[in-house]
Amino acid sequence: MYKRIPPTEGPYMGLHIQGDISATETDDIVRLIEERFAQHGPIRLMVAYDAEPGLISAEDLYDNLRFAKLAGEETWVALFGLFGGIQAQFFGRHQIKEALAWLGDR
Repeated sequence: MYKRIPPTEGPYMGLHIQGDISATETDDIVRLIEERFAQHGPIRLMVAYDAEPGLISAEDLYDNLRFAKLAGEETWVALFGLFGGIQAQFFGRHQIKEALAWLGDR
């Protein structure tokens, strides 16, 4: 499941994901990203993802974050730096202030 978290305005979007995301939720997230892109152009997306360490495989993680791939050619978001030309940075949960500062510095 997911819920929206700050940042929620301007060219920014925050999501908190816990566990698995359904196909309906993926569609909802893609729609939200596309709407934000239509309003602001390129956006910065912050995703806080909660999963039990050691209980989620890389494949499951990728599947749960598939909205990044489905958002459309013009609304790509960075997913572990897999998509060239897009800046990505990983922050641990204890680094939330640094993550928000990074969003604002770009």
